[in-house]
Amino acid sequence: ICFTTGVNENINSDVFLFPNPSSGIFTIEMEDVTGKMADVEIYNVLGEEVYAELVSASVTTINLSAAAKGIYFVLLRFASKDEVYVQKIIIE
Repeated sequence: ICFTTGVNENINSDVFLFPNPSSGIFTIEMEDVTGKMADVEIYNVLGEEVYAELVSASVTTINLSAAAKGIYFVLLRFASKDEVYVQKIIIE
């Protein structure tokens, strides 16, 4: 028996990641969440956490320029909204 797993990306119109692909420095823009706390966690394709931060700004710049090139998953968890968003970012 073979099971496959994956990430169900919740592309929400309130959350934007850009530029994508990037050199490792990218911006997360969260509309309608100003003043609310969000956990930002970034994982590589092996599921290892490579970055974590608690943010409250609606615009946050992330610097992963020292990370290896590849695909990463950005997880945003909003306690106030009880929602989790996952978006893919490519570092070139």
